[in-house]
Amino acid sequence: MSVMLFAHRGGRAHAPDNTLAAFGKALKAGCPGIESDVRLTADGVPVLVHDASVRRRRWGHKVRVSGAPAADMPRGVASLGDLFTQLGTDFELSLDILAPQALLPVVATATEAGFPLERLWLCGSRAEVAAWHSVTSARLVETTRRKQLGPDLGAAAEAARAAGAVAINLPFRDWVAAGRDGVAAVRAAGVLAFGWDAHSPTTVAALIALGCDAVYGDDVKALLGAVR
Repeated sequence: MSVMLFAHRGGRAHAPDNTLAAFGKALKAGCPGIESDVRLTADGVPVLVHDASVRRRRWGHKVRVSGAPAADMPRGVASLGDLFTQLGTDFELSLDILAPQALLPVVATATEAGFPLERLWLCGSRAEVAAWHSVTSARLVETTRRKQLGPDLGAAAEAARAAGAVAINLPFRDWVAAGRDGVAAVRAAGVLAFGWDAHSPTTVAALIALGCDAVYGDDVKALLGAVR
């Protein structure tokens, strides 16, 4: 079985998270995919950062990412354009869209860089996925929790697919609780099963054994070691 592997925030076990150094190390090590978070600056630039506020480059005090221009982002905060310019386009890319208004700039930046939209996985809630479905051909992933999906994972997967999602992304513990039958029910509905929060060889191997189609983890060595 072929499993997609995503270095969570670039593989933050090996370098500061969501930095070009982390992304570059993950890809150089052989990880086929990287994951990051996206927010939009005041001047409309998609940047790869998790926190809503950052320490402003010029004066040192904290500001909201959405309230400052890209030029004022800390040196460690890269734009999505920087990622493509420095690391190319030959990888799978999963992005957690933390600011809904960032969607169109993200797709535009990827398209301008020549990044294949079939390798771009955009993660959000089901409501966000439904809204995005009509405006992009990128792969849409519903990131959620099992308790929000209800006991019937097959029915939940069908509803996710109707909203435009090609995958459901649940944390490690939720997939373990659902078991192989839960994963199989999601896949039987025509939806991929993605698992995150797998940061050790044991947790990565467990998700693969359950039949998950993709695994997200901090430790690139653990990810690669589970499939070699």
